[in-house]
Amino acid sequence: MLTRHVIAGFAISLCTPVLAPACGGSTPAPSTAPESKAPRSNEKRVSASVAPADTESHPAWDALVERGEVWARPELDRFCSDGGRAYYVHTSPTTTYDEKPAPELAGCQPRFEATVAEVGHGQADPPCGAQGVAGRTYCCPAELSSPPPVVSGGGPSCLTVLNDFLIEQGADPLVTRPRPGERSSPTFDRSAKVLGRGAYLDACDVGSGTEIEICAAVRQGRAEGVSVCLEPADAEAGDCIARAVRHLEFPTQERLDLTETTFEPLR
Repeated sequence: MLTRHVIAGFAISLCTPVLAPACGGSTPAPSTAPESKAPRSNEKRVSASVAPADTESHPAWDALVERGEVWARPELDRFCSDGGRAYYVHTSPTTTYDEKPAPELAGCQPRFEATVAEVGHGQADPPCGAQGVAGRTYCCPAELSSPPPVVSGGGPSCLTVLNDFLIEQGADPLVTRPRPGERSSPTFDRSAKVLGRGAYLDACDVGSGTEIEICAAVRQGRAEGVSVCLEPADAEAGDCIARAVRHLEFPTQERLDLTETTFEPLR
């Protein structure tokens, strides 16, 4: 049986910085998750409409995708008009051409002011593998080339289900950071005992040197939303893990529970 360090906690990141975005066995003692910074909730909103691209080909955008500087944000697609798609794009000198950001050359429009993706829940969450990376969220034309999708086992991601829950509660998922005890907030880590056991990993071909980070949005005893990040990235293994999590039986409760667990690589 594969055995790993397990870290469980609401403030755990969904991947280490600068991973590919697929995000996505000795028995060590459990360790405690470090306290993390809260995501910013006061970012200035800007227009989310999708503008026409300057040209039909988008080499600057394609280069960003190839370099792994673009992360998909499918849970934010609903907030883009004209069928656009949401992406988090690394802000760096390599993303600017002729004094204009490469995403805007491709017809993308910024959704928020530039920020640093931090750990937590809500619209400022880092996409899989992007926390600590300075960037901006854009709404982009659907025809642009895309990075690998979020690894979720063929179902909704953890943050997609969280956003659905916040909307059900009358909250705005673009500005609301869920806080324990608030009416519009889910509970946190009540499913950690089940998610942290790790026996379900045995059915998936995951290398012993792989770090596994899992987010599960659980309601009525099942994981409605799952996101998996692996370092090094492995989309096939990640999907296997996500499907296994969806088959787990969790404690039953009416309110959504958001639980995150990290299995550290074996040394």
